[in-house]
Amino acid sequence: MAVIAADQALAREDFEEAKRLIRLIGKADPNHPALGRLKTSLASSEAAAKKRAESMPAEDEAKRKAELAKQREEDQKKLQEQQRQQQAQAEQQRQQQAAAEAEAERLRQQQAAAAEAERQRQQQATQQAAQQQTAAPAPRPAAATTELRPISQPGPKYPPAAQRAGAGGSVQVEYTVGTDGSVISARVVSSDAPRQFQRDFEREALAAVKRWRFQPVAQPVTSRRTIEFAM
Repeated sequence: MAVIAADQALAREDFEEAKRLIRLIGKADPNHPALGRLKTSLASSEAAAKKRAESMPAEDEAKRKAELAKQREEDQKKLQEQQRQQQAQAEQQRQQQAAAEAEAERLRQQQAAAAEAERQRQQQATQQAAQQQTAAPAPRPAAATTELRPISQPGPKYPPAAQRAGAGGSVQVEYTVGTDGSVISARVVSSDAPRQFQRDFEREALAAVKRWRFQPVAQPVTSRRTIEFAM
């Protein structure tokens, strides 16, 4: 930008302004590629202006200098206005950046507050659930069922030999029912039958009892039953 301004100053033969700008360029960058050209243009332009001034009437020279001074003043005002606008723009950008940072911080705090509120809500819900669970009475265990409820009790087969002989009798059996309702063991406690048919009656009585089925029970149950054989 300084190079363009220096070229413009040389074009209007404002050599003082051109010298000032060339000094600024040299101070900022002694190796600037346009520095040599500007110095050469300054020297040639000054020489041409001096030669022209020698042949120009004094009144015209004074008028030219006045115009240059006026132009320099206007350029200075433009430069100041540009600087003011740049400063105003920079200040506006700074304010916008500050507002954006403030808004981001507000959103961050809002999100943090919402997260904390949710954490407290969940913690409170967990505590309430724990309190309710502690306060609730423990479920009472189901009463153990030991009563035998028959599902199927098929009768015994009549021994053929005893049936042909017209003999009868009875057998008392002790049996144990498992938790699934089946008879898991059975034994003869006593029997009342003719001696020659006693084993037949006991065998059929045990076979019948072992086929019995009951509803499931909480624990094994032992009971006794008398099986009758009668014609």
